[in-house]
Amino acid sequence: MRNASRVGVFLVAAGLTVSTVVARTAQAQASPIAFGITAGATKATGDFGDAVDLGYHVGGLIQYTGPEVPIGIRGDVVYHRFSEKGGGTTANILAGTVNGVYMFGMGPGAQITPYVIGGVGFYHLSVGCTDCTDNSSNKFGLNGGGGLSFPLSGFSAFVEARYHHIFTDGGATSMVPISVGIVFH
Repeated sequence: MRNASRVGVFLVAAGLTVSTVVARTAQAQASPIAFGITAGATKATGDFGDAVDLGYHVGGLIQYTGPEVPIGIRGDVVYHRFSEKGGGTTANILAGTVNGVYMFGMGPGAQITPYVIGGVGFYHLSVGCTDCTDNSSNKFGLNGGGGLSFPLSGFSAFVEARYHHIFTDGGATSMVPISVGIVFH
C-alpha cells in the first residue's frame, strides 16, 4: 500500500513538473498564427476622392509568421464606408486581401518592428441612396504600404497605411486607409 502511495505521489509530482515546463515553453514561444482587429480612417483618392468625403473602416485579420523568419502572410477582410460630398448617397467597399508581409528588425527585445505589406484583393463595391436602386460590382485590385508593430504582453498593436488600387470600368478606384489595430498571438 505504501509503495502504491509513493508511486502516486511520484506520478503527480512528475506530471506537475512536466506541465510546468510545457507551460513555460509555450509562453516563451509565440504562436505563428495570430488574429486581429483593425479600424481607422479611409481617404479616397483620384476621381473617387473628388466624389466622397473622408470615410472609415473596420475589419479583421489572420496572419501567419514562421519562427525566426521575417516574412509572413496575412489575410484581411475590411469594410470601408464613405458619404457622397453634398448628398445622401453612400459608397461601401468590402475588401478581402491576401498579402505578403516583410518585417524589419525582428529579434529578441525588439520594441518597434517596421514592416512592409502588399498583395492582391477582391473588392465588392456598392453605392446606395434613398432615391435610387442599389448598384454594386465585384472587382480585383492591388494594395501596398507599410506600418509599425509594437509588441505588448500577449498581443501587439500596430499602425499602418496602405494604398488600394481597384480595377474598375473606365479607370480605377483608389483609397488610402490609415489603420490602428490589435493582433492576438
